Amino acid sequence: RSCALALLRSREKMPKDKVLEYERVVCQYLNLPPLHDDDDDETDDKEQPQLTKEQLQQAIDVQYQIENTSFIPGADLVVQSLGEDDEKIEAFIKEWRRFFLETSKPRFLPVGWGVDNSVVCGGD
Repeated sequence: RSCALALLRSREKMPKDKVLEYERVVCQYLNLPPLHDDDDDETDDKEQPQLTKEQLQQAIDVQYQIENTSFIPGADLVVQSLGEDDEKIEAFIKEWRRFFLETSKPRFLPVGWGVDNSVVCGGD
């Protein structure tokens, strides 16, 4: 995709060896025969066959991201691992607070904020 995009937008500004490399990649992806033989280096660019704008656009439009239906976001995994156990949840939150302090070393925190403060709103 990025090779086709570069060829479409900046072919004229690119070094010839990069153009040839990117064309090879795009041709391979589109299952096209190679445009150039390896011994074509001496031939003038204007005489060389080129990928069409349509072919380049076809390579650019490819849907390269495929949804992983079995993916579970990290936050969901954490919640699942803690389950309904309030003690585990409280221990996790306090450990996260410690990690936050050690890692970010904040200079300012709200009054009353502390690692060991109650996890439940309105709790002790």
